[in-house]
Amino acid sequence: MRSQKLGPFTRVTVARQIRAFGMIVRGLLIGLVVAAANLASATVIPAGSFGLVWNGAALSNVTPYACVTSQTSPNPISDSCSGSVSSPLSLPNGPYATTSASVSVSGHADFGTLGLGMSVAADSSTVLTGTAVAVGREQGSVIFTDYALVVAPSLAPGTPVTFGFSVPLDGQSSISLGPGARGYTGLTVGYDFGNTTGCWDLFSADYVSVPTCFSPLSGTFQTTVGALVILQASLFESVLADAGFGATQTASASASASLDFSHTLNVFIDPITPGVTLMTGSGHDYAAPADNGVPEPATLALLGLGLAGLRFSRRKR
Repeated sequence: MRSQKLGPFTRVTVARQIRAFGMIVRGLLIGLVVAAANLASATVIPAGSFGLVWNGAALSNVTPYACVTSQTSPNPISDSCSGSVSSPLSLPNGPYATTSASVSVSGHADFGTLGLGMSVAADSSTVLTGTAVAVGREQGSVIFTDYALVVAPSLAPGTPVTFGFSVPLDGQSSISLGPGARGYTGLTVGYDFGNTTGCWDLFSADYVSVPTCFSPLSGTFQTTVGALVILQASLFESVLADAGFGATQTASASASASLDFSHTLNVFIDPITPGVTLMTGSGHDYAAPADNGVPEPATLALLGLGLAGLRFSRRKR
């Protein structure tokens, strides 16, 4: 076979093609290395979890009807329990007491929303002597835990950013105590957003301590771009109706207590710093609805800052 020499133009063209091909290969290799590095350094967002627990019973001189559960799950939880007991209490010298008690509780936990409702009642008729047992009691809590990565493509990692949050709560508490009866209702909301914690109490009672926790249910929390933050909220309730201790020879007693916050705690979180979002492990969007007539957390926070500035400017004058 006869060899053929390449002319100057052909040699240059081949050299350029080889050099271009080498640049393409080098670019691909660099891209693969960068992608591998990004994948290796990517933050893994933990999966969220839920918890539901309650412990209580209706007691009436017989085997109590108990409402007891303790559940944790990576999936949303919903459960309920209710029952009642009653019995006559025979006494040696005459009348007997008829006692009864009931208990009912339901709750659910999902990302961004919690619900818990419970009610108890107790009745005890007149007795001549002895002690009548008529008590309804229940306490429990629901909780959700989520995690989120703070993302801001236009900001450098570690840049301080601010979010606004609100925890709207709607429900009702009721308690009815006849002569010789006692009871209470108690509710506590807890939260942890980016290590900013708080709690809020609501008590209605005749013999327990007054509320001591008054953290605001809206505000702000600070974090940084690239940080992994916890998003957690809990709802605790406790109710008691005790009519047994007040039943005497001349008096009967009745009591009831309830808390209805079964579908009414929500969590909303919105960025105040522009260009920032939360990438949650659950995929849940915590942004406040824009069409519900309620200011978003960020709007509330900015309004608060504006009012504070206005007060400061008036003081300077």
